[in-house]
Amino acid sequence: MKLVLDIETQNSFQDVGSRSDLSLLKVSVVVAYFYPEDKFYTFTESEMDQLENLILQSEYIIGFNTIGFDLPVLQQYMKTNLLNKKQIDLMVELENVLGYKVGLQAVAKGTLGIGKLSSGMEAIKMWQEGRLEELKKYCLEDVRLTKEIYEHGLKNGAVKFNAGWENYEVPVAWC
Repeated sequence: MKLVLDIETQNSFQDVGSRSDLSLLKVSVVVAYFYPEDKFYTFTESEMDQLENLILQSEYIIGFNTIGFDLPVLQQYMKTNLLNKKQIDLMVELENVLGYKVGLQAVAKGTLGIGKLSSGMEAIKMWQEGRLEELKKYCLEDVRLTKEIYEHGLKNGAVKFNAGWENYEVPVAWC
């Protein structure tokens, strides 16, 4: 059973004064796609126990920069150790092949031909301005893009990323 997720935060590294302690960041919205039910779920900070129940039902957590960002931020809300779950972090998988990081925007553009709706910094602004429905839509779209990139790689054994005027193909072997 697989779960694709993405989080947005209420604050930025600049707001908390450090990149070294991700627990200083607070969750605004989490969107998760749960494969067994073919369904997207949206959670706010007060609903982390419901998210944890979904995570506990999942064998794999799939995301883009989940190991380096999403899960360390989420951990403060969870009783279970999230890093003990099996991970398919698409950013890490691509970095392992390429030797450098590529962003979701570049991979979505290259693989799917479409980009993200906005940015993480804009998502924080949405939260601060009370634009919760727009924030949820943005996060859901990032999860949808991640899911489609994952499925493309699973089916085709490769994804692409856009760099300037060119797309580059990257072989992948995720499960």
